[in-house]
This record gives sequence, C-alpha cells and structure tokens, in this order.
Amino acid sequence: MSSHTTFDPPLIKAETEEGGDVIHTFKALTPSSSLSSQLSPIRSSTPASLRPPLQEQPVKSRKDGPKTRPLSFADLRPKSSIPLNISSSELAQQSIHAAYSSRLNPYALHLGEYNLLREYICKSHVTAYLNVRNRILRLWVRNPLVCVTAEEAAGCALSHKWLNLAEVAYEWLVRKGYINFGCVEVPDVSNAMDKKPRARKSKRKTVVVVGAGMAGIGCARQLEGLFKQYHQRLVPAGAELPQVIILEGRNRIGGRVYSHPLRNQMSPTLPEGSRCTAEMGGHIITGFDHGNPLSMII
Repeated sequence: MSSHTTFDPPLIKAETEEGGDVIHTFKALTPSSSLSSQLSPIRSSTPASLRPPLQEQPVKSRKDGPKTRPLSFADLRPKSSIPLNISSSELAQQSIHAAYSSRLNPYALHLGEYNLLREYICKSHVTAYLNVRNRILRLWVRNPLVCVTAEEAAGCALSHKWLNLAEVAYEWLVRKGYINFGCVEVPDVSNAMDKKPRARKSKRKTVVVVGAGMAGIGCARQLEGLFKQYHQRLVPAGAELPQVIILEGRNRIGGRVYSHPLRNQMSPTLPEGSRCTAEMGGHIITGFDHGNPLSMII
C-alpha cells in the first residue's frame, strides 16, 4: 500500500503519542474481539510462526552447570534507539518520511499487517504498532548499508509494554523485504551452526532463480540472507542450508543494465582504470521521492 498524500503538523505531533488516535483509514476490530486485553505486557503476543531467532544468553543450572536459552524480545531494552538530540516532533517527521520512502502508509496498516494482527490487537494498539514500525523504517532509511538488528528494533518501542509489537513489526519488515535488503552484509551464522549436533546427512535443497538481472541477483542475495537468518527453522540441526543457483542465458550478468565498452575510443583525460562506454540499457532511475527501492542500493 502506497500513499503520496501530504501530512499536516498536527498529525506529526499526534503520531508521537502512543495512546493517541491518528488512524482514520483503518477499520479496527472492537476491543471485545481482540486478544490483546488478555495478554501480560511481558509475554509476547507474537504469532509463533513470526518469532525471530535471537542470540543466546547463559542460564545457570544446579545440576548440569551453565546452559543457554534463546533471548526473546522481552529480554531486550526498549527506547534504546530513540535519539536524545532531536525533538519528538522531528523524530515523528523523520519516521513518517521513512514510511513513505518505503512505499508504506505511515498512518494505516498494510493489508499484510492487517491480516497478521487483526486477531491480536485493537484500534488503540494499532497506533502504537505504526509508531514503532515507522521508527524501525527510519533506522533503515538513514543507513541502508547496515542491517537493522533485533536489538535496535526493540529499542524503537517506548516501553516494555510495546516490545511484542516491535517484534511483529521487525519480523514482518524483514520477511517482506522492506528492510535489510540490497548491499547489506549477509549475517554470519557459521559459529552458531557449528555448535549444533550433526544430524543424519540429508539431500541439500536447491533454489533456482531464473535470470541474472538486477531482480534475479537481488532475489538470490535476499534468499541467502533469509536462509542464514532463519536457519534454525528452515533446516534440522546440523543440516546444510539450501543453496541458491542463478541461471542466465547470456554470457554476462546485469540483464537490461549493460555498459558496452568502446575499446576503440581512448581519452587521455580519463583516470586510470576508467574507460569509454555506451549505456545500452537502463541508466536513468526516477521515483526516489515515492519509495523506489533502488534508492537504497544506489
């Protein structure tokens, strides 16, 4: 869902109020049909299928000595990603701009978010969710060369009460490719995998991507990153991650993006290592003001 409507300063101020009502385009469920009123703030209301694997921390045991247990969002620290050097209205404005730049409406749920949350939260909680989601997007838009971590996402919540919403927002944004895509470094989980016991050897799965253009290469890289991030759910203990293979019919990659070298033309003014080229494909990109995802790459 994308929107290009302008917003007024009063809406920016209201967006910073976690309990305020600034949602006018979303038909929320009634509180009686929501499960959120029955949940304790320290217990996660996140659907089981959307709980991300986090790092582990030591847990003492009287019998077996030190053990480890997986961290949850309830163990993380809220408000740690809220900057102290800007006002709340400026933070809200930056968060709203980040949502627009990510092709999302800052004031309403995406259809996918609505289907995910409709049975868990009521209308007042939708506002808090959107505030947290927009702040996470702000972190990504400001520095798209570094992955937004779960700890940073949890820090976008103003209190422990909203950590469960930060968990859902972070997981949904990662899975749908709104954050942590493009040229970011793929997370390294080799150490975590080495510590797991080896299971019976099974045939390694293969995912094939057809076409080595920008879409194909980006898809393959995104899949590899998601496989590593969610390896605990995708493969048995000790098994290999699925491999990603790209099939390309040409003798080069890039698809419609191609710089043809002009080897017969030499210029003494060109820096060393440069060459004269003719752009044979797409070389003009527009739409940066309306959420073009290539802006994160370029």
